[in-house]
Amino acid sequence: MRGEVLAALLGLFVALVAGAEDAGLRDFNFTQFSGLWYEIALASDLEPQPPGQPKKVGAVVVQREGPHLTLTSVSDRVNGCVKEKTQATKGDAPGKFKFPEDPGNRDATVVATDYRTYAIMNITFQRGGAARSVLKLYSRNMEHNEKAMAHFLLEASERGLPTASVQRLLKDCECPGLGVSAPRLSSRSPFSLVHSDLRGLAEVSVCPSLGPRPLHQAVLSYLDQESGVRGRAEPRSIHRLCWAGSSSGHSSWA
Repeated sequence: MRGEVLAALLGLFVALVAGAEDAGLRDFNFTQFSGLWYEIALASDLEPQPPGQPKKVGAVVVQREGPHLTLTSVSDRVNGCVKEKTQATKGDAPGKFKFPEDPGNRDATVVATDYRTYAIMNITFQRGGAARSVLKLYSRNMEHNEKAMAHFLLEASERGLPTASVQRLLKDCECPGLGVSAPRLSSRSPFSLVHSDLRGLAEVSVCPSLGPRPLHQAVLSYLDQESGVRGRAEPRSIHRLCWAGSSSGHSSWA
């Protein structure tokens, strides 16, 4: 009986916290929300994927660029870590963003955040003629916050997302941009110092096992054919992210 009472009180506490934070989104503060976030967990209603390598922690830098919002993300894909830069516009509700260049009519809504430690975002889109949803948990660092995780699991349950779809992403320094060995480049492969859109990521990211990496050690290699002239604004472009630099401070290509 005592256990049931404690469980009920815990559920009430989590619900009250969730309600207070969701109500706070009516006054969503983009300035406080902007900056670096690590993606540490997700849940979805997509088709189950066959077992494979655990997905690694990713990262996203949220910035304002003129009338647009820019999300520069680094995520774990089948062929390695990939950088994706996407432009969004404000939606019809506080904390809601639309991606007009996305053919799947993708929307992202911040459903809960305290700005300082965690954020929960719900991403909806169309696939195969059906509406799909992916719920993501973000953190200001790569550590798992159990209170935030409890809130995330509650949000996933309320949206009917299967428990089996919940993934805690593997804490790793690779996809956030640290500790990645750069592949050998051909003589035709263009490269340059890190873009300003990743300045925040390069300056504040710290890998516990390697220590902070100075900005000048970060090098981007643009391997796709659509990058075009350096400096040209693309509404949506995907680049493989390659970081070079040894712990001794001397950058080199592997």
